[in-house]
Amino acid sequence: MGVAAEGAQHGRLLKIHTSGVHFDKDSGRATTDRAAEFEFDQGTGSATGAEYDPDTRQFAPAEPGDPGLARQDCGASPCT
Repeated sequence: MGVAAEGAQHGRLLKIHTSGVHFDKDSGRATTDRAAEFEFDQGTGSATGAEYDPDTRQFAPAEPGDPGLARQDCGASPCT
């Protein structure tokens, strides 16, 4: 993943906490229809359902669980 195990982190890292993840081995996409919490350098949020596309490096919450933070950070378009 190109992330140092120790020391300062560089770039925009995204942590996603969820369960019930479906992984498509052909596309590399990961999706879930369960509750997901996410955090990154600009804030945090939650959603019911989410998708991550490694080709475009986009994370898209499906339905915001915390409307203020999720919409502020991601809006109608995916987080990149």
